[in-house]
Amino acid sequence: MHKKLYAVPVLIILLFLSLVFVSGFSSRGGGAITITNKISDDLYAFGNSVQLLEDVEQDFITAGGNINVQANVGQDLIASGGMLDITGNIGDDARIAGGIVNINSDISDDLVVAGGRVTIGKDATIGGDLVITGGILNIEGQVKDRVFATGGNVVIAGQIGKDVRVDQVDSLTVSSSASIGGNLSYSSMQPASIAEGAEISGQLDFEQIEKERTLREKTRIGAPFAIFTATYIGGKILSFISLFVLGILLILAVPRVFEKFSQRLRISLGNSVGAGAIAFFGVPLAVLVVFIISIFFMVTVIGSGIGLLLMGLNLMLTIAYFILIYLSTIFLAYLLGKSIFSRSSINLDLYGWKVLAYLVGLAIISIAFAIPFIGWLARIAAIMFGLGGLFLVIKDWLAGLSNKA
Repeated sequence: MHKKLYAVPVLIILLFLSLVFVSGFSSRGGGAITITNKISDDLYAFGNSVQLLEDVEQDFITAGGNINVQANVGQDLIASGGMLDITGNIGDDARIAGGIVNINSDISDDLVVAGGRVTIGKDATIGGDLVITGGILNIEGQVKDRVFATGGNVVIAGQIGKDVRVDQVDSLTVSSSASIGGNLSYSSMQPASIAEGAEISGQLDFEQIEKERTLREKTRIGAPFAIFTATYIGGKILSFISLFVLGILLILAVPRVFEKFSQRLRISLGNSVGAGAIAFFGVPLAVLVVFIISIFFMVTVIGSGIGLLLMGLNLMLTIAYFILIYLSTIFLAYLLGKSIFSRSSINLDLYGWKVLAYLVGLAIISIAFAIPFIGWLARIAAIMFGLGGLFLVIKDWLAGLSNKA
């Protein structure tokens, strides 16, 4: 039971990685994407907003800021984004992750969904199991098999065909309109609020969670996706998904920066590594030195203002340093994937192919980072390459501004 919950992120990312092995498909990429023609095979679409208005006969894989699926999908739906509204029918499984997720459709088999706020609407029908996790979860539709849920606040107001298992939640509410065909098992700090008229055919099993333990776990986890981050694998997969979504948005927003980064590493690899090493080791040393100087000024009455100014600048430098380290993985993954596809006939000028190249590169880098001991060496090397390339791109940009002035 618990294994199925922990498998949520694994299933999502394995299905994303299956993109690499699909041969026949259509792709769309850009800012705002609207699909108005019927697609007879698989469809991949990535952009700021994605709207599906015509049917896809096979799988539909999409990621973006706003995703609206109004038409039917013949096989699997795999979607990740900020806000998702799913009203079209799904012929097989659905794997969905996002900030706000609204589902009002017929899904023939299982639904695996994670989000900050997830609503399974009254018009929704899940033909298989529902595996759901997030901050606020509302289950108002029909689930023909089992429900596995974890998160913050869970409300069950629909019809569940079999057992319901709710783990590690702040609160559970079972509305008067709810009908559970099997057992209801849950663990929470407090007993569930079960309205009069709610139907529970099986046994009711409640496990009390100590308040101190729950608060401590929340402090350690620090996010509504507790079931994800509670495990090492879950944390890694969440990091992968975050990098993937951020990367596809950056590829859309600043494609020239990615091209300049690739050019820099190709024509001056040695300089990039050198710049990366200097930045990787030099910036923390500079932060330490400036911190000591700012403390020295702050203990003096005359220099207290200068000390506060230096402290603020030091904080900004530290934040910028870690942001660049984080971004360096994205740019390096894109370069790696682009290098792999460069020998093929794929047109990497198209946004959809750029996203696919980035996904392949990110998967390779993530696997390399996960190897014990060697992973840390690979991570340091990747940071030096990526950080150095970004610093040289910034240097070229500043030099261009200076020449224009």
